[in-house]
Amino acid sequence: MDPRHALREEFPRWSIVHSDAGRWWGFHPPAGGNPDRIDLDADTPDDLRTKILAKQREIEE
Repeated sequence: MDPRHALREEFPRWSIVHSDAGRWWGFHPPAGGNPDRIDLDADTPDDLRTKILAKQREIEE
């Protein structure tokens, strides 16, 4: 399974993008009373996964 598909399955509320420049991006709609979208970027799919997990923990607090 390609990493983008795996991330999309693991994090269905996130939009996952792998740019032509090789960056990985995760976008989450506004959450937790915050009106702003959450944008995360990383060098690798594993780094993006780690960042998404950390942000989700933060959102759930």
